[in-house]
Amino acid sequence: MKKWYIGQRGGIKEAFQAESTPTAESHGHLYAAAIGPFRTKRAASWGCQYGAHWATIAEAERAAKKDAELSA
Repeated sequence: MKKWYIGQRGGIKEAFQAESTPTAESHGHLYAAAIGPFRTKRAASWGCQYGAHWATIAEAERAAKKDAELSA
């Protein structure tokens, strides 16, 4: 099952999916760092937009859900 991660390179963050945990060998040519896994694309995208304003992945998931509910 693919999971969502945040890839970071040169100050740019983007959400991406991977079948397995990203490693230097598998994703090092694309990203300098990877954060995750996230359960949803929404949370990974939210993490890209708002940066590290959360301490855990679960906290990012909750914040992204709440933000989506407030925006609806």
